[in-house]
Amino acid sequence: MQINKAKKMFADAFKKHKYEGQYFYCYCTKSSHFSFVVEEALSHGVHLETSYAYDIEIINPIVNKSVDVGCTVGDLEILERLENKIYPNGSQDKQFLCKCVCGSETVIAGLQLRCGKKTHCGCKGKRKKSYIVTNIPNLFPQEPIATIKISVPKSNGKFKVGDTKDKLTILMKKSEGEYVDSTDELFVECECGMMSKMMYDEFINTTCCGCDNNG
Repeated sequence: MQINKAKKMFADAFKKHKYEGQYFYCYCTKSSHFSFVVEEALSHGVHLETSYAYDIEIINPIVNKSVDVGCTVGDLEILERLENKIYPNGSQDKQFLCKCVCGSETVIAGLQLRCGKKTHCGCKGKRKKSYIVTNIPNLFPQEPIATIKISVPKSNGKFKVGDTKDKLTILMKKSEGEYVDSTDELFVECECGMMSKMMYDEFINTTCCGCDNNG
């Protein structure tokens, strides 16, 4: 993180030159007005330097987000207000005792809660993941795929799953009932191995999937 890197550089320089004055780290909003950038800077206890008057309208909603005892932020429930957190630059912020959904308790600065920097105690990445397994339905779940082919159609002209007409065998049908009806949608297999969907009228008026026309 560049903010912590800059703080270390200045801290090393202060120590080397025995600087004992007060120093405030500032982030200039001229660099970026995106809320997630400003929130990241604030979460490290830095001050803000505005470039224009209208920057105040952007910053106020971020800084003034209210969190207090009884609030819930992500997986954290705020239980108790503690003594203020004091940053190295002298600035202060509220500090809360929070309870995570995993059952553990942790102390978090109000700024990190307001900015959404902290939403759990750190257990989220360690939790056991659960997966939902769903069944993928069959094309026509009402009827199973037949495994026996009947080479001769019924004499009354009615067909059902497993019947063969010319080169086409009915594998599944969309309607309920034993026999195919005149408005049915069928799933058929040709002798060439091609499987396709077709309406009942097409099934009656054709002899194959079209493979005869392909030579």
